Amino acid sequence: MDTSDEELVFWSDFMSRRWGSNSAIQSVMQAAQRGELRAVIKGSTIGKMGFLRSEVAQYFGLPVLESGMSLKDLSKMTGWKQENLRHWINAGLMQTVEVKLPGQQRDVILPEQLLAFRQTYVPLADLAKALNTKASALARNLGDAVEVIGALTLPNGLRRGGLLRVSDLGRLVVAQAKASRR
Repeated sequence: MDTSDEELVFWSDFMSRRWGSNSAIQSVMQAAQRGELRAVIKGSTIGKMGFLRSEVAQYFGLPVLESGMSLKDLSKMTGWKQENLRHWINAGLMQTVEVKLPGQQRDVILPEQLLAFRQTYVPLADLAKALNTKASALARNLGDAVEVIGALTLPNGLRRGGLLRVSDLGRLVVAQAKASRR
């Protein structure tokens, strides 16, 4: 298996207490025994067997949480509402890693996932703020030129948390530049 783009974790690494509780270590051992978790690198000893971090992350919450952000942390950092983040995740627009923490499951956004999201989408509210206007006014001014996607419809019928595709904005800019040269 090609593992050049994946981060590896070795059996000896996740057997350390730094990776989690005894129950998490037992869960990963049981998953390996059932064949649900498979090594991608064969080692000379069991401790040198390598696994994809993306596959073991679901069993060990704390190291993943430390390397990424919870929805609450991302909301604080960006100003995006947690309900919008949850909606984008549920709609498949933002990827996360689901981790087990004692007593709960939690979504964690890793830096590479946030980067992929930001390279694909611009929240309408962020663009409006940069243009010193409101998101609703910007949406009206854009009209049908750019599709607003991923907006959460509130009970009162208003929509919040709309996203614009970066590629759509790029096409709009190129079309405007061509039109202004004529």
